[in-house]
Amino acid sequence: MHFRKEIPQIQQQLLDCNTREQLDATTSFLQRAIFRCCQKAYKLKKVKQSTKVTWWTQELDFKKKEMRAVQKRANNTTGAEQTRYQLLFGRKQALYKKLSLRAKRTSLKNFCTQTKNPYGIPYKAIVKGNLPPLDLLKIMDQTEEGDSQSFANRILQELYPQIPIPFQRQPQNQTVREEAFTKNEIARIMQKVPIKIAPCYDGIDFTVLKTIFRTNPDILIIFYNKFSLLPTLGKILEKLLLERLNHNLRRNNFQHPNQYGFRTNRSTEEAILDILDKINSLKNSNHHALMISLDIKGAFDDLQYTSIKNSLDNLKYHSNTLETLIDILSNRKVAIHISQGPATWNQQQGCPQGPCTGPAFWNLVADEVLQQDWPQGVHLQTFTDDFVFLVNAGSKLWPIKHYQPSRHGPTSTNLKCHWTKLIISI
Repeated sequence: MHFRKEIPQIQQQLLDCNTREQLDATTSFLQRAIFRCCQKAYKLKKVKQSTKVTWWTQELDFKKKEMRAVQKRANNTTGAEQTRYQLLFGRKQALYKKLSLRAKRTSLKNFCTQTKNPYGIPYKAIVKGNLPPLDLLKIMDQTEEGDSQSFANRILQELYPQIPIPFQRQPQNQTVREEAFTKNEIARIMQKVPIKIAPCYDGIDFTVLKTIFRTNPDILIIFYNKFSLLPTLGKILEKLLLERLNHNLRRNNFQHPNQYGFRTNRSTEEAILDILDKINSLKNSNHHALMISLDIKGAFDDLQYTSIKNSLDNLKYHSNTLETLIDILSNRKVAIHISQGPATWNQQQGCPQGPCTGPAFWNLVADEVLQQDWPQGVHLQTFTDDFVFLVNAGSKLWPIKHYQPSRHGPTSTNLKCHWTKLIISI
């Protein structure tokens, strides 16, 4: 069926959606319709399968031809001559089968014993993707006993540990109702999305979405104003929400001026010049200067969703866009596909740098450190997950040995907030 004929039905289903379950079901229907049309419209590349038999040798080829020649003689003769050729054919056939079987087994033995990686091609050829790589369990110091389901669950639990952090909503007097996404907003996002990247597991890439928006923009306008977050289609929604969030942050001046990473018109050069100016200013004033540089280990991977939601909730501007961002961070799951089906686990942390919202979420949480009440003479600035403390330790006439970090510089107490769940690289 042509996609254009299905559009009225999909539009009506989107308009009739009143619950999250109905919207997800309609989104899945839309994805399947797009995928069916893509299969009909796009040419699929046929991969040529190799027919070369690795264990076949010239000797086996000679034995096979010799056996076929004797068989042909047996079929073309009669009487005692035919009986003699039939007996000879039986011996030739038995020898050919024996040599073929020996060649197969020898080839497989060499293939398995000569490999240097125990989890290389032989292992992958046998399990055929039904089992997770056991070397992950060795890294985790876990036993290798159990089925693929238990393996997958242990891997997910190790990668995404459950760390309880309370999410306490602040009482709000009013929530601003922002206008629906417009065609111009979606068009601006469609112009920026990359087309030379692999699609998600739904098989739909941005090239397809651009074509749909160019020919049938109304269906995507309705879809994104219904807020459904699923692969590929959901990435466009994330970008739309991010543009609204960044616009509100800039307009209301919510971001700390000492945050230089992932911000418009900010760069590493500006961050370096700023810290150098302050160092030179202290030197010209005959003051000691102490600089401490900290790097957060696995900052994006270990960032807690509850910390992000608390940071969003603490903003002094509440709207339906903010509520949607808080909502999409709830009830997330991560899965590993195995032979018995997907093994799932509740995901409460992990904000990889690939998704567009990751840097913005990181800046929101990092701003809480910048906004702490630091002692007088402490300058703090950040660039992504790197923090630099510049401490004015006093006049050079005052001995440096009198400097006490607990009084004059950053302490572990100052770094509490949401950072107790993150690790500083050493």
